[in-house]
Formats: sequence, C-alpha cells, structure tokens
Amino acid sequence: MKTPIFYFVLVLMGGLLSQKAAAQTFVPDTVYLQSGSAVFGKITEADSVQGITIVNSCGIEKIHPQSIERIARFAPKEKPARPPIGYFNLSSAGLLAGYGDNGFIPIPSLTTINGIYFNEKFFIGLGIGFEYYNWSTMPLFASGTYLMRPDVFSPYVSVKLGYSFALEKYSRVNYNGFDMRNFGGVLLSPEAGISIPIGEFSNILLGLGYHFQELSEEKPQYWSSQSDAPPSRVYTNYNRISLRVGFLFR
Repeated sequence: MKTPIFYFVLVLMGGLLSQKAAAQTFVPDTVYLQSGSAVFGKITEADSVQGITIVNSCGIEKIHPQSIERIARFAPKEKPARPPIGYFNLSSAGLLAGYGDNGFIPIPSLTTINGIYFNEKFFIGLGIGFEYYNWSTMPLFASGTYLMRPDVFSPYVSVKLGYSFALEKYSRVNYNGFDMRNFGGVLLSPEAGISIPIGEFSNILLGLGYHFQELSEEKPQYWSSQSDAPPSRVYTNYNRISLRVGFLFR
C-alpha cells in the first residue's frame, strides 16, 4: 500500500523536474558592466540617458549608461515557416447509412488517402479503402479537400471520385446451376464538416456527406424461353448518408 509520503515525494519530484525544464528553456537578457561583472534578467526599459531597467529574482535594478560595457538581449527564434507544398495522409472510418435489401443496415467504410497539400488548405491525393455492401469492395479514388483554417476550429469540404472493385468474384456460386458474378462500379462522395486541430501538424475531421456507389451482378434470365440464354447484368445504385471521422497528418 502506498503511503502519503510516497505521493508527497512523487509530487515534489514532479515540481523539481518542471522547474528544471523551465530553467532550461528561459534565456535571460544580459547587461555586461565596465567592472567586469554581469547582470541577468529581463530588460523592461532601455534609454540612452536614464539607463537600463532590468528585472530578475532580486527585484528591479537601474543601471547607469556609463557603467555599461555592452548588452546582450535575448531574441526568441522565430518559428520556421512551413513549406507551401508538402505531403499529407488522411485516414478515416465511417458509416454509410441507408436502406438496402435487408432494411436499414449501416455499411462500414475505411479509407486512407496520401497526397500533397498547398498552403495547408488545399489537399489533393489518391485513396484506397474497404466497404461492404452485399459483397466486399475496394474503392480506388481521387480526393480533394479544402480547409478554411487548418490552425483553428473551422469548416472543411471534400469530394471523392473513383471506382470500386468487387473483392468477392461470386456472391452465390452454383445458384440453380449458375454462378452469380459480382462487379464494381463508379463512386462519388461529397462531404462537409468541421476540422479540429489537435497539434501543430494534425487535425481531426468530423464529416457528414452523400455517398453514391454503383454495383452490378450477373443473374440468369429465368424468364427466357431459351435454356442457354446469356445472363443479364443487373445494376444497383446505393445512395447513402456518410458519417465519417478522419485523422489528418501533414
């Protein structure tokens, strides 16, 4: 069982470590005197007639101009500017909600996009994913995303356009003497939502959109009088509402 002394020591060590970190990050201004000594602190006033006013742990000190040899003022380094063009990855998980053959069953959707960004606002890339309708599909698509403000809580819009390939070649093998063959189709998915910055180079995207997916299947012509009639191609258009959560890293 941990005693109160244990927690006291733990808090004390945490305080010491934080003070040490703060001391390492603070770089004071320095006033070098004619006498050979130096005064460290933060310069609050500098005047050629009145002299220097410097604040440190000892208090406030006024230094006459004639006693000053030189002054070294601390200037924090400016944050380097991000390049206007760079690489990004956007991975997301979502649900495609709507009615199908089996009622209201949300369809899972997983995607990942890699590409380039321009000025941290325009994102263009190529994506791949996994979705399941009546059979598994692999969407391949081009994507475009626009963030209003990548550094603050702000809206965004995006669109995906591509083609989904059927991962299961046959949905029902030897159904009444016929193999039911699956095919993919065109996909289109516009989306809008909110971008939430969670770091200097990353955002969470919460989106709501429309998802269109065309798929098709070969079926036998039961109505045909010819026993050797070729199979018919039946197309199904899936219209879904997309609910998606994504992680953007750049």
